[in-house]
Amino acid sequence: VGRSDVIVFQAFHAGANRSSYQLFSSVSTDSGSSWSSPSMISTFQEPGQPGVGFEQFHNQRPRLRRVAGSVSLVWERARTGIEKYRIYHATVDGRGALSSEPEVVSSADGYCYDPDVVEVDGKPTVLWFDNRSGANRVYMARKEGLFWTEIDLSRSVRDAVFARPVIANGVLEIFWQQSTARGEQ
Repeated sequence: VGRSDVIVFQAFHAGANRSSYQLFSSVSTDSGSSWSSPSMISTFQEPGQPGVGFEQFHNQRPRLRRVAGSVSLVWERARTGIEKYRIYHATVDGRGALSSEPEVVSSADGYCYDPDVVEVDGKPTVLWFDNRSGANRVYMARKEGLFWTEIDLSRSVRDAVFARPVIANGVLEIFWQQSTARGEQ
């Protein structure tokens, strides 16, 4: 980001009332020779849940990618007692801080896992898999105005997991792992 290198990682946070996994960032301004002390970046208030502290949520499996001149961050977030993960998106600045409000990307009430983000037409496009339909399926969402619009990419009754985006000759290709009729992968 600019002249800085930024990393985001998950770590165990032993809170006063509850332990949880949280996201931290660290910054290097000398090409990785030294790094700043980690700063927790997942301390935001959950939209629509006043009075529920950040320690009531696990934040896991972050991924960063440059999208249209910004750095997009995607990750899994869930209440610690429920652990039904949803996928979130925010941008990160050169100091390793969130530079946009975190947004929920996934709309369903499934267990959402393994997010990734890629730039398509100058906008962030987020991939993940979840089990809202019974079997795991791969989904993609793009920001359209104020909302994220989802597409079921795998559309199969067989499990589909671990989507990976690749830009080949300017075209987005998406690969994932899918089970066979016998349940093998």
